[in-house]
Amino acid sequence: MRKHICVTTTVLTIIAMFFVQGLALAQDPTISADIPQTLSVFGEGFNYGEIIGAIFTVTSNDGFDVSFSGDSPQDDYAVDGNYGCPVFTKQDLDAAGNLVSNKYDHLETNFGVKITDYISVETGNTWGGDESATGTPANLVLYRDVAGCPDAAIGRIMPSGGTAKIHLYAKGVASNDRQAGDYSVTVTCTITANPAP
Repeated sequence: MRKHICVTTTVLTIIAMFFVQGLALAQDPTISADIPQTLSVFGEGFNYGEIIGAIFTVTSNDGFDVSFSGDSPQDDYAVDGNYGCPVFTKQDLDAAGNLVSNKYDHLETNFGVKITDYISVETGNTWGGDESATGTPANLVLYRDVAGCPDAAIGRIMPSGGTAKIHLYAKGVASNDRQAGDYSVTVTCTITANPAP
C-alpha cells in the first residue's frame, strides 16, 4: 500500500526597507537601519519504511512559529470520527472500479515533528515523538500556543545561519476492513513571524 503526503507551503516575504535618520545638519547625526523580518519556505517530501513526510526549509532573519492545518473528506456512511483533522484517506471503489460518491476509507494516522538546523528553540525541538510519529491528528492542528499542539511543545524557532528545517513525519496503519489502494493526506504548514523581543 502506497501512501502520499501532499506538501503545501505558505510563503511570506517581507521586503527589507532601510531608513536613514538625522542626515541634516545635526550635531551628532545618527544613521540606523530598521530591517524588517523576511521569511520564505521550501518543502520537499520523503519516504522511508512506514513513515513518510515532508521537510520544510524556512529561511528567515529572525524567529518564527510553526503550525499545521488539514482536513479529511467526510464519509456519509462511516463512524471513523476523524473529521476536522488530516488522516490518510482513500475514496472507495465499487466492484467495477468506479469511485463511490461520499464513501472513504481512513487509516489510523499519527504525526511527529522535529526541528533541525536551528540555533535555539524556545521550548523543545520535537513534538509527537518526532520520527516515531505518535502525535494525534487532532493535536497536530490545534491553534498555536494551545497545550498539546506542536507550537506549545516547540515555541519560537531561531534559525541558524538564516535557515531552519521542520521535519513532518506521518504514519498510517491499515486494518483488514480498509480497501487496498493509495491513501493520501494533505497537511498545510504555516510559518508565522515571531521575532525575538
